[in-house]
Order: sequence, then structure tokens, then C-alpha cells
Amino acid sequence: MTLEQQIIALEGSTMNYSTFKAMQMGAQAMKGARAGLDVDNVDELIDDIQEEMDISNEIADAISRPANSIYEDEDLADELENLEKEMLDEQILEVPSVPHTYEQKLPEAQQLPAQQLNMPNVPNKDIPTKVSAQAEEDEDEKALRELQADMMA
Repeated sequence: MTLEQQIIALEGSTMNYSTFKAMQMGAQAMKGARAGLDVDNVDELIDDIQEEMDISNEIADAISRPANSIYEDEDLADELENLEKEMLDEQILEVPSVPHTYEQKLPEAQQLPAQQLNMPNVPNKDIPTKVSAQAEEDEDEKALRELQADMMA
């Protein structure tokens, strides 16, 4: 064995010893970190948390249940329909009576002579709506004939 090989072997042994000590210190640190922990304690803690969550969910369900069961859609719709019928019945009963004849006259204070109304005279000429409609129709027919002539050419 040469001197160089011995140096390499000593360095390897020193490195191994340092690694062993580091691993030993890591193991002791892990033991210290989980000093009060074991699998049974962790399982018990998780079970306790799950039980508390279940109780919390049951309480939330119990609180929300009455609000849902008190007012159901069908009950509300029936109640609304009944209220609308009652309101309609009241409105029907409150409708004023309609006079049976057209001979009802205005009080004298509301009657005015024809001269005081200042109404315009009724026109005595025909309204020219048909003429403008015919003129427009003639223009359309003319345009159609021009278009047909262009297509034939």
C-alpha cells in the first residue's frame, strides 16, 4: 500500500465518521421534535378533529333546516294566489256604477255654446292619400319596367 492510498483511506474514514455523526445528530433532533408524538396520538387527534367537523356540520344543517322548511315554494305560491284573489275581489267591489243611458247631461257650468269652443272647421275636400299612393305605385312600376328593360338588353 502506498502513502497516497493510505491518505485516501484516512480521508474516506474521516468522511464516513463525519457522516455518521451528522446522521446521529439528525436522528436525535427528530426524536426531540416528535418527543410527545406517536402514531396513536396523531390518529386520536385526527379523529377528534373529524368529530368536531361533523358536529359543526350538524349544527349548520340544524340552523338552515327551519328556514327551508317554513317557506316552501308551493306554499308561497298558494298564499300569493289567495292574496291576489282577495285584492281582485276588493277592486271589483269598488268599481263605480256605469250609467245606463247616454242622456246624462253636464252641469250648466260645464256646458259651453259652440261659438266659445273655437274649434276648427271640418274640411270639405277629399283627403289626398290615394293620389300619393298611386303616384308612389307608378314610380315603382316605372323603376320595375326600367330594370326589366336593362335585363333584356
